Amino acid sequence: MTTGGTESILMAVKAYRDYARDVRGITKPVMVVPTSAHAAFDKAAAYFQIVIRHVPLTDDYTVNIARMKRAIGKNTILVGTVCPVIFLKWVTWGKRSTLALFPIRETENA
Repeated sequence: MTTGGTESILMAVKAYRDYARDVRGITKPVMVVPTSAHAAFDKAAAYFQIVIRHVPLTDDYTVNIARMKRAIGKNTILVGTVCPVIFLKWVTWGKRSTLALFPIRETENA
């Protein structure tokens, strides 16, 4: 059990590193993440002696898939991703209202 995003990412990366070492025999682990990934991936790389490859985003702020594929190699232990960009908006119907999550693309004209 972990609390918070950073600790959860750290423990997940450690588990991937340990599995790759114990099961796949990888002694020089690499992880591939987009430049928009949580800073905890960089922290995990430093803590657990993992090479980290940052893949740039495209002009529409999505990961460059072609470059992501090229960054993956025989020592890659994990490929990190990022949740879609969202924003909160109050939605009201009748006398009720709530906060709702919306993907940015679907709300460009909102």
